[in-house]
Amino acid sequence: TLNMTNRSTRNRQGKKISITQRHLISIWCREGWSNRDIQISLIEKFGEEQATSLRVIQNLTKSIKEDEILWNRLQTDGYDAGLILEILSDLNKKTKGKKTAFTQTEAEWVGWVCKAAPNLPAYGVWMISQLYIDEAKQASPQCDQIDLFLGSRCWESFDSIIEYTNTNLRLDSKTNLKRHINLILEVTSKFLPMGYEDENALRDIEIQAASGDPCAIFALALYESTEEKFYDEQHGYQYVIGDDDLRQTRDNEELRQELSNKNRSYLSSETADAVDWVNAEAQAQSQLEHMLQLEDVENETRESKATYSPDETAAIVNSLDS
Repeated sequence: TLNMTNRSTRNRQGKKISITQRHLISIWCREGWSNRDIQISLIEKFGEEQATSLRVIQNLTKSIKEDEILWNRLQTDGYDAGLILEILSDLNKKTKGKKTAFTQTEAEWVGWVCKAAPNLPAYGVWMISQLYIDEAKQASPQCDQIDLFLGSRCWESFDSIIEYTNTNLRLDSKTNLKRHINLILEVTSKFLPMGYEDENALRDIEIQAASGDPCAIFALALYESTEEKFYDEQHGYQYVIGDDDLRQTRDNEELRQELSNKNRSYLSSETADAVDWVNAEAQAQSQLEHMLQLEDVENETRESKATYSPDETAAIVNSLDS
């Protein structure tokens, strides 16, 4: 058994590491995993024959750690720093306290992805940042699929994720089944059954996420995010503006407030004038009615005092007798 294990290890050492395993090693290393834990997870995920050897893992993680420079917070715009710290807080929870700080490279890429992909779930921002970081170190970086994913903004709805996945999955000529070729497509592939309300698939993804599988964690975050959007609840990141834009916004708000106060003052003055005019008109109407009433009284008094002369009275009596 020992000879078979050694031979298997030698065979794996001679193989070129796949881009998917390289990305996973980078993510797990930056999340605080030990080399041995990384190897165990790769074996569980890809099988002992396909999993990268411990020696290769050690070499990759060593190069990552040698390149670490702590994040200089004062070199980062204040508003951007707030976004970066939000991602760090979420990541600290996802890694059960293992990740407590960002390197300068991590912080720069996390901030960049936050701006490039508003509303992308926090763990997705972290994972996409790691893919860019790892590819940037390669002689021939392969960022096209990462760029296309961000450009698609497919995380904004169930239908968009499903469409993105079905469009990009490749058909395996041997099995005649579609398969994912990178971590991003693995994430969206895990999302599909959850998007179709498969409760068993959801439980499986939750178990995988609890074990630390980055693709499962990202897929679950996508599911929760799109579900919140479906029910019109608050979610993800809002549109990001810089400090200059914030200052301009404050200036605009002060100007708006000043104009609003002036407008209220003007309206108050106009209202007062209008009230005075209405009161004056009502008073004039009252006076007119009073004058008319006096005139009617005078007429009635005048009529009541009117009498006939003696001659007029005799004429009237004679006419009645005849």
